[in-house]
Amino acid sequence: MHIEGKGHSETRTAASHVREVAQKGYRVRKFYGDGALDTAEMFDTLHRTGTEPVIKIRKNA
Repeated sequence: MHIEGKGHSETRTAASHVREVAQKGYRVRKFYGDGALDTAEMFDTLHRTGTEPVIKIRKNA
């Protein structure tokens, strides 16, 4: 993630980290995040890796 808005989004970076950990044989039981991570990509990744999402849903969702 880049501080000036360049590079990958926060969601893409977090999803990538969860996938990498799962591919190495670790299990993430729960994933906590704020409304910025309330995206289909994040929920799909968590579902595929068997991780329980604990993500605050955005008010305008």
